[in-house]
Amino acid sequence: MADWRQLGLCATADPEVFFTSGPPGAALENLCRSCPSLIPCTFDALKRSDSGYQAGLKVVDRQAIRRWDRRQRNLETAGRPRKDKR
Repeated sequence: MADWRQLGLCATADPEVFFTSGPPGAALENLCRSCPSLIPCTFDALKRSDSGYQAGLKVVDRQAIRRWDRRQRNLETAGRPRKDKR
């Protein structure tokens, strides 16, 4: 079975989509949105990537998603008794 990275549209895309003189913009975002690997790519981007576009998301977008996720996790654990770590 092929890895999700091999199935990604970026694997066979024209390099010009990634290396433009300005911001990547709509062409790259459209490529990512129509990609069959978008979901695993997004999870991967949220775990490790802090530069450039990945999964059609800018760095600031990924940072915002991570902050939201941390807040949600904090809300879920609020009010629960803490387990002693002995």
